Amino acid sequence: MKINKKEIKRILIIRLAMIGDVVLTTPLVRNLRKNFPHAHLTYIVGKRAAPILYNNPYIDELIVSQKIIFSVLAKKEKYDLAIDLMGVDATAQLCVISGAKYRVGVYGRKSPYYNFVLKKASQGVNVMDYFMGMFKKLDLNCFGNKQTEIFLTPQEKQFADKKLMKCKNRIVGIQPACTAPKERWPETKFAQLADILIEKYKLNVVIFQGPGEEKVAKGMIRQMKQKAILLPFKGMRKYLALLSKCDLFVANEGGQIHMAMALKFPTIGISSLSNPNHKYWLYYKNNFKKIISNDIRAVSVIQVLKALSP
Repeated sequence: MKINKKEIKRILIIRLAMIGDVVLTTPLVRNLRKNFPHAHLTYIVGKRAAPILYNNPYIDELIVSQKIIFSVLAKKEKYDLAIDLMGVDATAQLCVISGAKYRVGVYGRKSPYYNFVLKKASQGVNVMDYFMGMFKKLDLNCFGNKQTEIFLTPQEKQFADKKLMKCKNRIVGIQPACTAPKERWPETKFAQLADILIEKYKLNVVIFQGPGEEKVAKGMIRQMKQKAILLPFKGMRKYLALLSKCDLFVANEGGQIHMAMALKFPTIGISSLSNPNHKYWLYYKNNFKKIISNDIRAVSVIQVLKALSP
């Protein structure tokens, strides 16, 4: 079966996943738009990750998944191409409900709901290259640019400028918390790192946090000798706007790494070898340095400082 490109007027993408997973789909969205510049493109996304896609110029309609998502989609005009980037029963069924003639699944999951399926990724293939392989599968053009993207409004940029206007020197953002506590570099070491950056290098240190991460962020502040700026979490879009002001970002493995890379500034990621998610980092080539250790608690402050060097 081959796609008749002239038939593609409405496209549906489904990715109900964590923030970093959604960030990594933005090059795919851009490439789809280049292949179908006049098609209506809808993206179904989970509530937490939805703000990542706000203001994305390549998306015509963003649907936040909810309990009634099946009935919501059933009321929509039929789609021509549905791409399921999750590969679970519920999202496969959404492909069918969309009415799309062409339905694409991933991870080699055989299903009567799909008529195109990407084989499981080979060992060593990163998630970005895997998803972009879809274009070859569908006989579409892949334009090669795999840069992830997040789009801020002028108002959001102005908010960040005003919030951090007192920072006269370069800004280093640090986020000491992450979703997996056992995979976290100790906040004591984050505090030591921040003190050195402020005292020796005269940099401004801004401490970021996500929802529910206040305890760890404040724990880092209490262990510091120097004065840093602690930013409370006031919503994802404000977080992104403030993050965009950083000249450098240091954090544990997690969505925060992918957001920083999408905002296009140098980033250092720290991860345990036991955390499989660091394999997503294989995609990043420029502006990124990784520190991966068998024991993340054994990573020294000196190691991170060396990574900070050009």
